[in-house]
Amino acid sequence: MIQIEQLSPKWQPRRHLFTSIGSLIFKVNLWCWLALALAVPARAEMFTWHVVPPPGMTKSELNCERNFPATNGVLVLCPGMNGDGAILAKDSAWRAFAKERGLGLVGVSFSSPPELLYGDPAIGYYYPEQGAGDVLIRGLRELYGKDVKLFLYGFSGGAQFCARFTDQHPDRVLSWAAYAACFWADHVSANPSSPPGIVTCGEFDADRYGPAFGYFQQGRRKDARWTWVSVGNIGHVRHKRLEEFIRSYFSAVLAGKFDQSVWLDAETMEPTTEDERLLTPALSVWLPTPEVKEAWLKLHHP
Repeated sequence: MIQIEQLSPKWQPRRHLFTSIGSLIFKVNLWCWLALALAVPARAEMFTWHVVPPPGMTKSELNCERNFPATNGVLVLCPGMNGDGAILAKDSAWRAFAKERGLGLVGVSFSSPPELLYGDPAIGYYYPEQGAGDVLIRGLRELYGKDVKLFLYGFSGGAQFCARFTDQHPDRVLSWAAYAACFWADHVSANPSSPPGIVTCGEFDADRYGPAFGYFQQGRRKDARWTWVSVGNIGHVRHKRLEEFIRSYFSAVLAGKFDQSVWLDAETMEPTTEDERLLTPALSVWLPTPEVKEAWLKLHHP
């Protein structure tokens, strides 16, 4: 028979003391880990949805947030030329906006060889009619199981895609913003019922400022509810305050209450009358609410 040696009585209290201290340390560590888990926001659960690229494209991916259902539509973020849409989709400000507004969240990663994008004729994902538009529509349908309404924001090359996609598929877009594109469509099919949109550029973005303002004027001559934003003292870079303005604009459009919408002159920043808008439509800026108007007055730098 194997005998198990018992601790002598004088060691018994010390053993219980060690056991109690160990238990206390374990409980303290457990509560610390629980508190940390509650304090730290859940990590982004991004996954990449691959769509077969059409001719002229080398990559067509949608970076999607798994936890954001498309209750009120989908926010689609489009980076600069051949950029990684996951970077935009992981931006904390855009994520918080999408989550609070009940929007799905997708960052677009499209690419085409630069020699095609800048060729003559130009070919590639900047031009949705060549296949990139169908990639986005099909990919979103596969992701969400239905056709969804979109809020589109694009920077630089992404802005070119957003503006052209909206012009070709206005029924799919709730609102859009195109920032700092260089090449815009020569003709737009905008009209008063087109989705409200923002055309914007930094005042020091010399090669893009003129074309951007010219595109805005095209839409306004067709009486589209478009907004022009000239961002002061900045070149060709993303801009925090501009993106905050775009989110406030999208929020107002999502609310859908335009009974207090206002028109301002792009140069004087003063209210315009209906007669003035008919006389000089290309200088009239539409703003959905007085709150958005105040934000525009602080940001716009004519």
